[in-house]
Amino acid sequence: MATGAFCTGSIVCRYGLWWCGYSTFLTTSLLLVAAWALLFYAAAFGLFPFFANSRKRWPSKYENEETCWWFANHVVSTVHALIISAIVMPTWFELKGAPPQAQFSQPSSQYPSWIRSNAVAGDAAHIFLTYIFVDFVVGFVHNLHQQGNAIHHVVFILFTLVIMSNCFLAFVALTLLLMETSTIFLNYYTYWRNR
Repeated sequence: MATGAFCTGSIVCRYGLWWCGYSTFLTTSLLLVAAWALLFYAAAFGLFPFFANSRKRWPSKYENEETCWWFANHVVSTVHALIISAIVMPTWFELKGAPPQAQFSQPSSQYPSWIRSNAVAGDAAHIFLTYIFVDFVVGFVHNLHQQGNAIHHVVFILFTLVIMSNCFLAFVALTLLLMETSTIFLNYYTYWRNR
């Protein structure tokens, strides 16, 4: 059954997808964006000072890695990766055994066993979309990213919007979001590599 944009009218909306329809999508997106931005600035101004001794003990070779922005970026990125990993891993394994129609098509009542997994995939994609948007903005505002990173962010934002606006490819979205698991270890490495 075809649905409207952003899963309007989809059966998946009754199974926990919190952003069905344009207005709900915009409202929840604004709330999540505000939450990620708040976490970023809370880490920069609230958490950063508590780590002054460890930064003095193990200073970075690079000045930009000693800023509260660098620190906050790693904190928020790690929190995001932990949340996404916790949501996506079990859901990926649930949807892995589903028929291709349940994995790649719009959710349907023909495959009721996997509708909840589709909803979880959609919610995880929404969390990712709002996080990467905030990361894109604060990264450039605080000089954390380079130009190549802009392309990375824009491609992921557009790809996520295509999947969410068409309410399909849940298994593809989950598979791509599994990559966030490596971010936890990557953040640890990039934070400590020059210290």
